[in-house]
Amino acid sequence: MQGFKTALLLALFWAAASSAQAANVSSADWGATADGRKIQLFTLTGPKGLEARITNYGGMIVSLMVPNKQGTRTDTELGFDDAASYQKGSVFGAVIGRYVGRVSHGGSVTIGGKTHQLEKSSPDAKFVIHGGTAFWVEVAKDTTLDTDGQISQVLAQIDTTLPAIGSDRTKILQVIIHLADLSDGGTLDRLWDAWVPKGHPPVRARVQSGLGGNCRVEMVVTAAVDAESGS
Repeated sequence: MQGFKTALLLALFWAAASSAQAANVSSADWGATADGRKIQLFTLTGPKGLEARITNYGGMIVSLMVPNKQGTRTDTELGFDDAASYQKGSVFGAVIGRYVGRVSHGGSVTIGGKTHQLEKSSPDAKFVIHGGTAFWVEVAKDTTLDTDGQISQVLAQIDTTLPAIGSDRTKILQVIIHLADLSDGGTLDRLWDAWVPKGHPPVRARVQSGLGGNCRVEMVVTAAVDAESGS
C-alpha cells in the first residue's frame, strides 16, 4: 500500500511540475511549531479528482483522496485534522523513512547533476545511523595511558556517545575489539565484564591489530537506536 501511495504522489508532483498544471498546487498556513516556525499545508490536485494534502512538518501526508467507483472520493490516509496533533509524536502519513537518519549526519544528495553536501547536525559527528542502527569507532583520546587506562577511557567514551544517539548499553549489538597485544586480553575481560549490563551482552570479537603509535585498543561499535533518533 505504501508503494502505491508513493506512486500516486509522484504522479501528482509530476503534474504540478508543469506550468500548465501549476494551479493544481495550493498552500495555506497550518499553525506553528513550539519554537514559532510556520507550518504549512500543501494541497496537490490531479486532473481526475485525486487530491493529496501534505504538510511541511515532517513531510506528513495528511490526507489522500482517491476517486472510487461510487463516483465519490475515499480518504485512504490515516491522518489528523490539525498540526498540533502531529506535534505529539505521531508518524501517521510519514513519507520520510527511518533511513533518513544517515542524512542527518552529513550525507549528500545530487539534484540536476549537482551534488549538495548536507550539513551535519554536529561537525564532529563520528557515527553513522542507518535503518535504526548506529555504527562508530572509539579509540582512547589519551594514548599516553597504559592499557588499563585506555580501555577504561574507551568504555567511558562509548557511554558518552550512546545517549547522544538515543541508545544505551543494553542496545549494543556488537563490538569488535582491536588490541595491540592479545596478552592484554585479561585486562580487557576484567574491565569489560564489569561494564557490560547483566543479561545484555553484545556479540564480541577480539583481534590483534597493528594500531600504531601508543594506541593499545580500538573498539568498533554497533548499537540499536530509538526510532526517533535519526529516523
